[in-house]
Amino acid sequence: HAKMDMGRFVHQFSNRALGLASDEIRTWLAALPFGEVTKRNHYKRVSAFYTWARMTGLAASNPCESIRSPARDADDVSVLSVRDAITLFETSKKLRPQVCARLALEAFAGLRFSSAARLVKADINFADEGITLPGAKLKTRRRQYIDALPENLWQWLRAAPDEAWTLTERQYLALKSEAFRFAGVQNPGNVLRHSFCSYHVAQYKDAARTAVILCHASPRTLYQHYKGRATAADAANYFAIFP
Repeated sequence: HAKMDMGRFVHQFSNRALGLASDEIRTWLAALPFGEVTKRNHYKRVSAFYTWARMTGLAASNPCESIRSPARDADDVSVLSVRDAITLFETSKKLRPQVCARLALEAFAGLRFSSAARLVKADINFADEGITLPGAKLKTRRRQYIDALPENLWQWLRAAPDEAWTLTERQYLALKSEAFRFAGVQNPGNVLRHSFCSYHVAQYKDAARTAVILCHASPRTLYQHYKGRATAADAANYFAIFP
């Protein structure tokens, strides 16, 4: 995870890394297309890099010391309305069909961006309708297999063009940003995963069932952050978004 986070930092700043000002790093963190927790992780990696650079004489100071670490707000969970979700998928199907499968993995299976971006078609068992999440593609670093997923997910996956499965993480990130922009829908960060959590809990009234799909060790987080954020009627409509 540290390598991936720092890879984004290097991609953005290249050989300027040791000459950056605090404001540049602050602006970069704010623009990352992730939730506050993931942004905070990026901040920690970059700050550790500068601490090492200062200790080894490569940098005179750590510009992260004057930047407040992104804080997690327990109430800062954004959920797409059903109308916005429909608009996003209808627009994407028309203008960027190659991105729909991975959007669906986030929105209708609750995968994190990093997992959805790195899965390959071989990880998906279309016959038994299950998904293998290799440890290298998971935050927990442990291999998982998830099933009992919504039917609309499978229709989006089966309708995906071959190009959908050859996208790199960087390509998916760019196409995902375009998809939201074309649809006129805001993405405050992790909104698709948050939407899945909220609607799935609302539909099944069983946070433990949702937690299994999310590979959570406990349903506590779901009860704390997602319960009561959507109605059962909206949940039914959300999982009825088909190609």
